[in-house]
Amino acid sequence: DSFALALNGNGADYIGFEAIANEYSHTDAGNLAAAYAGICYFNLGNNDEALNYFKKFKADDKFVSPNVLGMIGNCYANMDQTADATFEKAAKKADNVLFSPFYLQKAATIAEATGDYNKALALYNQIKNDYATSSIARDIDKYIERAQAKL
Repeated sequence: DSFALALNGNGADYIGFEAIANEYSHTDAGNLAAAYAGICYFNLGNNDEALNYFKKFKADDKFVSPNVLGMIGNCYANMDQTADATFEKAAKKADNVLFSPFYLQKAATIAEATGDYNKALALYNQIKNDYATSSIARDIDKYIERAQAKL
């Protein structure tokens, strides 16, 4: 209910992220509201509408933009369109020890699920080599071994 309320407003004094994104798309607030509307639609199970709003969002920062790309990847993954998932783009755009290994692991998981164990292994090794201090890197060896065993 909270996501529906945030998306659609309460009918009285709050119009909701969808209306803000549509009515004020030319502003920074409207742009950010598009990302929030996408998050709401995603959490309500509507991947198509979530994608519509995520694709309206335009920014070039190291925090929100990579996470919107990650959400786009989640939508495509939920729709079994894994070739369109944007996790590697999100990792590259973030370029930090917090988000990059998270998105690289998601990309590697998809690679494994589709039988591309060479790609999965490369992504796991990238986490190990480039983001060794991340929490995900602590357990990465087991994923590397699994991908190697499947090769």
